[in-house]
Amino acid sequence: MSELLKPGERERNEIIAYIQVLLDYLNDFISKHRSELIKLGVMSRLLKNISFISMHKYSPEIYMGEYWDEIVSVMNTLKKDPQLEKEIVEMNDILEKISELRKSFLQ
Repeated sequence: MSELLKPGERERNEIIAYIQVLLDYLNDFISKHRSELIKLGVMSRLLKNISFISMHKYSPEIYMGEYWDEIVSVMNTLKKDPQLEKEIVEMNDILEKISELRKSFLQ
């Protein structure tokens, strides 16, 4: 017999899975585009938030507020750069999935 999930538990579990994928993409992206990120002035913001989310990746209730909004802000900045915009398509798709799950999770 399967156990019933509490409200928001399915979304929480999906967020955790997507966060791991997003963190992998972001780490690869940083290693490939370090100089561009520094020029755009987002490198320190990105590293700070990735570090915090990595430490708490199994506790989305901790980072889904301010830290998540900061990641979204950095990604929106990257979308404005024509060269980098092409590179973040997959990350943006994952970001959108997490943002959608976040709405249900935080209710």
